[in-house]
Amino acid sequence: MTDTGIPLKIRVITPHGQAGSALCDSIRLIISDDAQGKHGGSIGIHRGHENAVISLAAGPVIGMLNGETVFSVNIKDGFATVRNDLVTVVTDSLEE
Repeated sequence: MTDTGIPLKIRVITPHGQAGSALCDSIRLIISDDAQGKHGGSIGIHRGHENAVISLAAGPVIGMLNGETVFSVNIKDGFATVRNDLVTVVTDSLEE
């Protein structure tokens, strides 16, 4: 069965405005360690994901569509919100 649903949208916001956006079917984010310096890692977001606020560590924000990378930026750190198949990443700056 072919999935004909509307994909996820990712957008990255910095103090200078929107740094980019794309339509994706999956998004990978690097999550921060907890206060004890443990349990960081990565998280995958797909359509229908529960609403969430996620603390992000420095690293890549990657959007995939049909197995191909369609969006990739490196952030210094920040947070992401997930709501209604929109993932918004807020960061102070992007890494070069």
